Amino acid sequence: MRLLLKIFLALILLVVLGYFGAMDRVDYTPHFEADYYQTTTARLQETAQQLALVTGPVAIGLGKVNITPPVSEVALPMAGYGQREGEPATGIHDSLYVKTLAIEVAGQKTILIGADLLIIPPNVTDEVADRLAKTSNLHRDQLWFTATHTHSSMGGWSSNYVGKLFAGEPSTWVVEWLCTKIVEAVQIAHADLQIGQIGFGHFEAPGLVKNRLVGDLGEEDPTCSFIMARQREGKTAIAGFFAAHATTLSDQNMNYSADYPAYWYRKLERAGVDLPIFCAGSVGSHGPEAPGKEFEQAQFLGEALADTLLLYSQKIQWRDTLSMAALNLVVDLPVEQIRLREHWCLTPFLGRKLFPPYGEIRLQSLRFDQFIWTTTPADYSGELALIQQNALARKGFQSAISSFNGAYIGYILPAKYYHLNEYESRTMSWFGPHSGPYLAELISRMNNYLSEL
Repeated sequence: MRLLLKIFLALILLVVLGYFGAMDRVDYTPHFEADYYQTTTARLQETAQQLALVTGPVAIGLGKVNITPPVSEVALPMAGYGQREGEPATGIHDSLYVKTLAIEVAGQKTILIGADLLIIPPNVTDEVADRLAKTSNLHRDQLWFTATHTHSSMGGWSSNYVGKLFAGEPSTWVVEWLCTKIVEAVQIAHADLQIGQIGFGHFEAPGLVKNRLVGDLGEEDPTCSFIMARQREGKTAIAGFFAAHATTLSDQNMNYSADYPAYWYRKLERAGVDLPIFCAGSVGSHGPEAPGKEFEQAQFLGEALADTLLLYSQKIQWRDTLSMAALNLVVDLPVEQIRLREHWCLTPFLGRKLFPPYGEIRLQSLRFDQFIWTTTPADYSGELALIQQNALARKGFQSAISSFNGAYIGYILPAKYYHLNEYESRTMSWFGPHSGPYLAELISRMNNYLSEL
C-alpha cells in the first residue's frame, strides 16, 4: 500500500512539475526598456534617413482574378470559425477574388493586393514575393497586402495546431492555388499601367460598426476611407477601408462568400466602378452593426457603405500628378506570451510549436499627397487607429490603417484591455501587455517621418 501511495504521489508530482515547467510568468517590462524596441527603433531611424518624396504623373493598372476553389473537385475546409471543425465548403454563394491596383509615380511602383480571404497566409506571402521578384522585378517592399477578413473563405493554408483550428487541415493545393492566382493578378495590373488620375476621400458610418469587446465602455472607429484611381481610358478602381469584422455570416454558413464586402462590390460595380477592392481596416474589437441576420445583414451593411461612398466620391479632387513616399519597417517582437492564466503563459518554445508561423513582421506606411495608409500584420485595434487618425488629421492628413498585411500576430489592442478574460484580449493576444503600445508607437513614428517630408 505504501509503495502504491508513493507511486501515486510521484505521478502527481511529475504532472505538477510538467505543468509548471511548461509555463512562464508574463513579462510586464515596459516595451521601451526592451532590446526588441531598441533594435527596431534604430532600424527605423536608419530606414527613415533614406526617405524621399517623389512627384510626377500617375500611372494606374488594374487586375482581377477569380480564386474560388472548384467545390465539386476539391473539398476544402472553410476558414474563420473553429466551430466548423474543419468541415469543407458545400457551395458558392458568391465568388472570391484577388484584386490588384498598381500605382506608379516617377518610376516608383506600389501594388495594392486585396483578397477575399480570412488573412493573407505568411507562407503565401513569401512565395508570392519570391515569384514576383523573379518574374516581374517587383520586390516585397512594393507589395501591400490586405484581405477582406471574410470568415467564409477557403482554409487549408496552415499546418500548425492553432492554424488548423481556424482554417482546417493543411492542403498544398490551396497554397499553390493562391500563390498562382495572386501572382497572376499582380502581373495583370503591372502590365496594365497607363496614365491616369487619383483621389481620396472619407466619411463616417457610426451606425454600421460597434465595439464588440467592451461595447459603450470603449470607442469605435467609424471612418470609411477610400482611394479612387482611374485610367485615361476610363477604367476606375476604388480601394475602401472599413473597420467592421466581416462576420455577418455565422459558422452555420458553409457556402463560400466574401461576406458584406461582396454586396459592397456589386453595388459599386452596378454604379460603374470596374474594380472595387475592400480592405479590412482596424478590425480589432470591431464588429458589424446592421439589421437582419446572415446574408440579409451582409446585404444591408455592404450596400449602405457603398451608397454613402458613391455620394462622397463625387466630391473628391482628382490629381494628375502625385507626391508619393513609402516606408517599410521590419519589426522585432517580444517573445511569445500565450497565456493560460492571468499572469502565466506558455514558454516561448511551446508557443512557437502550437501557433502558426508569424512570417516576417513588418509595418508599411505609404503617403499619397495628404493621404497616409498604414498596413499591419494583425487584427489591429480600431481604438489604437483612432489615436493615429486624429494625430494625422491635426496635420491636415487623411489616413487609413488596415490589417492582414502578409503576416499574422493575433490581436493588437490597447494595454488597458490586456487583463480582460475575453477572446481577443486573452486567447488571441500573443505578445504580452505592451504589444499594443509598442506597435502604436512605431506607427506614430513612421507616419511622423512621412508627414514631415
